[in-house]
Amino acid sequence: MSDDRGPIYIAGLSHSGKTPLRLALAAHPDISMTRRTYMWGRFYGRFGDLADERNAERCLSAMLADASVGRLAPDPERIRREFREGPRDYAHLFALFHEHHAERLGKRRWGEQLRFVERFAAPIFAAFPSARMIHMVRDPDVRSGPTTRRRLGAVGWNTAMWLESATLAERNRRRYPDACRVVRSGSFAAEPLDTLEELCGFLGETCLPSMREVVMAGDWREVRSI
Repeated sequence: MSDDRGPIYIAGLSHSGKTPLRLALAAHPDISMTRRTYMWGRFYGRFGDLADERNAERCLSAMLADASVGRLAPDPERIRREFREGPRDYAHLFALFHEHHAERLGKRRWGEQLRFVERFAAPIFAAFPSARMIHMVRDPDVRSGPTTRRRLGAVGWNTAMWLESATLAERNRRRYPDACRVVRSGSFAAEPLDTLEELCGFLGETCLPSMREVVMAGDWREVRSI
């Protein structure tokens, strides 16, 4: 990082406005935004203490074999070298993949759109005190569409996920008031430019015309209630 602005995480469930927001932030010439690497969900804590060289190598090998992570075009030897020089933990290992990818793109800051990353707010903010998390929350609405076309049990499952995500949104907002911002998807869809302007201020970034153009061209049909 060339300054003290940390990574950006876009959290929340599917169809909550994460993608339009990611595309708008990615239109900033200094910000690299990725999606769905699934590092936190698939690898965090799964290989024990990474201070143990064997555990670290097992974790790294699994990540390098993962197609989602592979889209970042990692340099294995550079990652191994720089991991040994810094904190021997998961957050540092994950960050190296993103930092190198952003560097190759000529960007100074990186971020990621990742469903349910709100579950990992504690280790993220412990590792990156200047990180910022934007948690998109879908509006609950029992009128969101006919249930006959949905899989059996899908309504209950989706409701349970929404309740967990919404609970985490409020918990993280209270615990990290300066680092976590909760945004209702309906508010973003109704006032995209005002919301984007406010979020850029939260991130410490300038809201550029290129970003406004992207958010106004976004497909808001995918933003829906539970």
